[in-house]
Amino acid sequence: ARGGGESRVGGVEGVGLGRMSDPQVKKALKDLALPPKPSATKACIVLADKVRKAANAKMKDEARQTFGEDYAEKAEVWKGGVIPLLAGVLAAGKDKAMLEAATLAFSLGIQGHQKNTELAAAAGVEKALVELCKDKSLLVQAQAAAAIREMCVVGDDAVRAKILAAGGMKNLTAIAKAVDTPDVILKQGINKLIAYKAGQRQEDAAAGLHALCVSDAARAAAKDAGALKQLVDLANREEASARTLEEVAGALLEASRAPGNRQYLCREAEGAVALLVRLLSEPATLVARTRAAGAVEELCREEALRDVVTRHAPVEKLLALCDLRAPGPDATAAHKSAAGALLQIANELLGKQVLVRRSAPAHIVALFKETKDGAVQENLMATLALGAAWGTRNTTRTIMNLSHTGYVPLQDAACDADAVPAITALCASEDTHLQSQALAALAALCRAHQGNAEAATRAHACKAASALLNTSPSHEVQANALQALFSIVGSCA
Repeated sequence: ARGGGESRVGGVEGVGLGRMSDPQVKKALKDLALPPKPSATKACIVLADKVRKAANAKMKDEARQTFGEDYAEKAEVWKGGVIPLLAGVLAAGKDKAMLEAATLAFSLGIQGHQKNTELAAAAGVEKALVELCKDKSLLVQAQAAAAIREMCVVGDDAVRAKILAAGGMKNLTAIAKAVDTPDVILKQGINKLIAYKAGQRQEDAAAGLHALCVSDAARAAAKDAGALKQLVDLANREEASARTLEEVAGALLEASRAPGNRQYLCREAEGAVALLVRLLSEPATLVARTRAAGAVEELCREEALRDVVTRHAPVEKLLALCDLRAPGPDATAAHKSAAGALLQIANELLGKQVLVRRSAPAHIVALFKETKDGAVQENLMATLALGAAWGTRNTTRTIMNLSHTGYVPLQDAACDADAVPAITALCASEDTHLQSQALAALAALCRAHQGNAEAATRAHACKAASALLNTSPSHEVQANALQALFSIVGSCA
């Protein structure tokens, strides 16, 4: 056998296997077979160039496809092409130039490629990648971290578990903590074939931590490994790149899905909330802003933390995200995350006061009238519903819990923004969740508020609520329809 391949006598096992048409990949198979030949370094650069110098995304993917093709020659069979062989070099290689070239070829070869990632996982590459994060070469560290990111994104929970068990959280955090001073860069030296820029390894480590924290086990380990604090410190460095900020925001978003991490980020990790609020606005990219909004939403799921977050003044920046007018899914994701954060803040008195002070209902209604995305509409209606409720706390997709009155300042602002007719129109949606949230918003806005109740009457909200009460199979819709009818009729009487 050569490296990760299998040898078979007589050529029988080779029947049906593809013969590679690419002579460069064919040569790499022989150069990379363990023990790798001195020419393996050049072979890895050739493989990497097939991807990084490809003219477009389609050609890059075609190049990656050749990496994982089975190959048979006479009595020899290489199952999985060069991917298992590259994994073998990563585990056994010692030469600096060879490892720099091999980690580059490997990370580019698996990038976004399901089959190649599965081949790499089958070769057991996870431990080797984690160990390479401690290599003396900055290039090897960066490319190993980039490969870990790809393994975590494209792979499954089993892959992420192996990386975590091998010490991935600890080693990626150590890279993120490092600083690329001029002396460190000078000591690294220059690889004329592979460029390295200051901060590259930290950027890739942040991306690796982001991808790793998708798993519950990694989220639980992030705080104890010091990853959360280090991510905040990394993003606060003056030289932090735009991508670093995106990946830090993404990692904090994933980590904040764990309740214990929410408490830590708000009460112990100095500067974490301030960082997320800073990332809500430009010059942060839209990706970073959306992820930061998602993290704020997660933090505010904890009732005790909402005022802590609100005091850092995120509302105006979240409303600015709601005001963003740009086509495409990125803007829709930003709207959804921003409105999701606002609806959590709207549950608390401090949040209600800030929403009114910042004219939130007008911003919300403006976006509400333009968006066609159901998730965004649901979050916007929930923000008005939860903000208009008084003396109670609520969540989405439940029966609205209301007292005898509402929060009048927000009800007044919603009335001035003409929110009720737009909300009433959503009762005709075929989406049960939208129906329920529209009814809940009507119930809260019209509770003991004559102006909104009269607007609901003009918009035929009672007719819409009665129809859903009689026809909907959802108990939640029926209950919220009763709440809406009680508020409208009671306020108009």
